[in-house]
Amino acid sequence: MKRIIIFIIFLVSSVFGNSLAQGLVVDHTCTDVSRIPQTYIDQAKTALRVGYSHTSHGSQLVTGINAFKGNPGDEFYFESTDWGLNPGVFLNDYWGNDAGASDLGHNGDLSWRDATITMLSKPDNDRNVVIWSWCGGAGDNTASGIDTYLNAMNELEQQYPNVIFVYMTGHLEGTGLEGNLHQMNERIRDYCRAHSKILYDFADIESYDPDGTTNFNELYATDGCEYDTDGDHNPWGDGNWATEWISANPSSELAQIAASCSECAHSETLNCVLKGHGFWWLMARLAGWQGTSAQVVIDRFTADRSSGTAPLQVNFTCVAHSSGRSIAQYRWDLTGGQPDSIVTTVGRLSYRFLIPGSYAVKVTATDNGGDSGSAELGTGSGADVISVSGFSPMAMPLPGRLQINKLAKDSGSTIQTVAVNVFDQSTSVTLEAKDSSGQVLATASVPVSSNGSAVLSSDSFDGLAVDMIDATCDRNLLLFCRITTDTARMTAELSTCLSSPLYVPHIAEEVNYWDTYAYLSNTDPRMLDVMVAGQTASGTAALSGIVDLEALLPEDVAVADAWGKLTAYETDPATGIRSLSGFEMFVKTGNDGAATELVGEGSTTLYIPHVPEETDIFWTGFALLNTTSGEADVTATFYDDNGAVVGTESLTIPAQSKIKGLMTDLFPDEAGIARWGILQSTKPITGIEIYGTYNAGICGLALPAVANTWGVLPDVLTGEENWTGIAITNTGAAEATVTIRLVRADGAIRSGRTEHITAMHRFKAVVVDYFSTVTPQPGDTVRYISDQPIIALEASGDLDRTFMTALTGTR
Repeated sequence: MKRIIIFIIFLVSSVFGNSLAQGLVVDHTCTDVSRIPQTYIDQAKTALRVGYSHTSHGSQLVTGINAFKGNPGDEFYFESTDWGLNPGVFLNDYWGNDAGASDLGHNGDLSWRDATITMLSKPDNDRNVVIWSWCGGAGDNTASGIDTYLNAMNELEQQYPNVIFVYMTGHLEGTGLEGNLHQMNERIRDYCRAHSKILYDFADIESYDPDGTTNFNELYATDGCEYDTDGDHNPWGDGNWATEWISANPSSELAQIAASCSECAHSETLNCVLKGHGFWWLMARLAGWQGTSAQVVIDRFTADRSSGTAPLQVNFTCVAHSSGRSIAQYRWDLTGGQPDSIVTTVGRLSYRFLIPGSYAVKVTATDNGGDSGSAELGTGSGADVISVSGFSPMAMPLPGRLQINKLAKDSGSTIQTVAVNVFDQSTSVTLEAKDSSGQVLATASVPVSSNGSAVLSSDSFDGLAVDMIDATCDRNLLLFCRITTDTARMTAELSTCLSSPLYVPHIAEEVNYWDTYAYLSNTDPRMLDVMVAGQTASGTAALSGIVDLEALLPEDVAVADAWGKLTAYETDPATGIRSLSGFEMFVKTGNDGAATELVGEGSTTLYIPHVPEETDIFWTGFALLNTTSGEADVTATFYDDNGAVVGTESLTIPAQSKIKGLMTDLFPDEAGIARWGILQSTKPITGIEIYGTYNAGICGLALPAVANTWGVLPDVLTGEENWTGIAITNTGAAEATVTIRLVRADGAIRSGRTEHITAMHRFKAVVVDYFSTVTPQPGDTVRYISDQPIIALEASGDLDRTFMTALTGTR
């Protein structure tokens, strides 16, 4: 027996020393036992000898592991005894209770420590893992009492270096984040993190349901899984996250295991099962598991080019696989001249490097079980960095005043194009006024400060018969357009990332109520096909112009067919030219209008960055387009501001078709409670969101396909009669630290603040309130930079609600 004990102590000491030198926290993110390789479960049962001591609340853990223990030979089967020391058995339950203690006691009580010393001093002791739980002693404790507990645990670790001592937090009491319990638990957590201890976070596990999106402790959760639903800070008799989750997931494996539990002291059986899952996660980590099953393998990671001048477009490809699972997302981290991170759901990324520098690129593929694998660029591509040198001159065709007048028919209209500089060096834009033949009539130069903005005004060309204004710059600038008619105000990005074809996801079929146009910019005019509702009109493309999409609609067009496609090509239609950029405009007869950027490729993931919650003021609608040859099955998941899932819906978009409708029609169960959402599709899709007031004002935006870590919200309205709001959504699984700055047109920072946005949460603010110490001025922009990929949006309007504009964060 003595030789066996010595072997076990040596084995666990060796494993612990190698794998857990930085400490370990087992919390609600550690309850998916399907991720634990069987090897480490077996090794834990062989190498570890656990002494566990507790009263009723601590019994939840043992109830949980017994619920899915199974039979001899099963994965999680283990041998145990239920009192005192019994050598050779994996778990000695109520181990230290045999020496006169029950749990961790109350303020300053050290009877548990004395019992531990008594049990470890027994001549036949073989316990190498010691765990004590709290009952109610954490909630009524003091900082001094908690320090007494922490110091005693540390002294035991020094006295018994071959034994692993597991720290624990106290169970929830319905007192929320303001309560003494949370403060004491935080003291334990801080100590464990600072001193690399092993912590089983009992309270955190019972703060979350299995989806892990809502921290119910913020809602005053109790040990019985109850939480406050009516805002009175009283959780009793309100919601219960465990019973609600079981009701929503009755056929899940967790629900079935929970049903096999006969009881769970003070709580719900699902809570006990999660505690049991967390226990096995702890055991596997103590046995040497690194916390990832290493199932994800990067087979190939390549780039189609490794060097060039900015803006340099590089296409990355990652081929990855996971044993028995599918790859759920890819995170692309770029470090160098301008650090950035992008998240996609496919193993492809087309990225434009705007700023010169040398960039290292890393991809991390994560499967649907949460496991990840990473690779640095160079695997199979021959390149380990992307070298971006200097700048390429950029040609940026701008709307001419004559073209934009066409959309207003018999009324007046203007367009104002703004250039935004994301670089630390100033530059200038050269404007060339041309006639219909392309002859240059006059030129002008517009300076743009470093990190500043400038209106590309054509005032100097007044009096000339100008048909087109060309703009060129020595580097890439961001462009957006403000369009004003007698009845409408709109904004849209004019992308310098040229493409062909461009898709028009929605043409309003109610021609007696809406007029639909597209502004099209073409840097290399050859041939142009305009396809609307399956019918194509061809012709030579001008440098830029307005396409009256309404005029091309057939009579009695079906809603599903009211969309378009714009394609530039050489004389051979099979030869594509990536030369198009533009935006679509909806003009509501006699009222406001909305503009949305035209996009090329669809995506299997689209984000809905903001759903207005003031349903008595705003309506919200969507148009989703599937241009592929097969059906697109779309899953729409909606969240509240705090990251909780408020509903999931399924839609099917037929091939070569669109669906449209108000939020109340497409997603009625989520209308009024959703704040943002994610669309995941089996086929690439494009889409737009339009929302407006019941007075008249409307705005629109193309649904973004990726989250990223920096960008610009370029249109801040000024004046007491106007407002601009911003919304930033953290779509990832980690907290995002976001720096938000209000920047003047000359590039100087007016004001800056930092926000910590929890995973899956949305932050929003009104600019004048958020930067309350300064007054926004014309030309101001909002800049943001984050350590995690995010989605940013701005919406503006007037206080009378007669017009609105919207733009997503752009680069």
